[in-house]
Amino acid sequence: MCRARHLAAVLNADSAAGAPARAGAQAGDPYADLARQIVRNSAAIKPGNVVWIVGGTTVVPFMDALGAEATRAGAAVELSLQSDRTIAAFFRDVPEKDLQASDSASTVIVRSQLLSDVVINLPALQDADTLINSILSDSVRFSKVMRIASASQRRFDAMRNNARTRFVNVNYPPSKTNVTKSGMDSASFDRMIRDAVTTDYDRINATGQRIKRLLETGKTIHVTSPDGGDFRLTLAG
Repeated sequence: MCRARHLAAVLNADSAAGAPARAGAQAGDPYADLARQIVRNSAAIKPGNVVWIVGGTTVVPFMDALGAEATRAGAAVELSLQSDRTIAAFFRDVPEKDLQASDSASTVIVRSQLLSDVVINLPALQDADTLINSILSDSVRFSKVMRIASASQRRFDAMRNNARTRFVNVNYPPSKTNVTKSGMDSASFDRMIRDAVTTDYDRINATGQRIKRLLETGKTIHVTSPDGGDFRLTLAG
């Protein structure tokens, strides 16, 4: 029982810790804390690294925050902008006779990215469903484009697998498509994703290690809740 109380105290203390810091960071630049977490922990950017940041038109402020933070870390940074309109132009408007040439030229961009130490990918499309529906309306062209795109993806994956580049994919800020599919309102979905990304994973790891030690030395767990939950779990054997 003593260990159970100690376990609860560990969880409560750690869940409260760090909240003022997060709130304070978000009071200024809305992306500062998130950019700092990604640069320092997720991407582990070091002085002298070459960093390529890719994202769509709706995530430019986030790209800017990441670029500034990576620069402060001593990296050389390149920002690469994509857009719904540009991506849609390839799928819908490039003449069929030029599709292969256009796709092959994109290999140059991929090779350039693979010369960098880190590539951070942010959402490129704000409304993927609208683009997909417009492409599907022409099934013949869709089949031709997808054959080329699929072959390209396999080629690019092979290139990436043999590269030293670290890829960090951050699905934030959430796109219109993702918010709609979540069934949540935009603010709640945004907050859920942000809280997951900006949480202090070092603190979580430390808490996990403390709980691990308690479980390794304990014999029973007794858990209760204000709602009436009450159960015991035997650890030995």
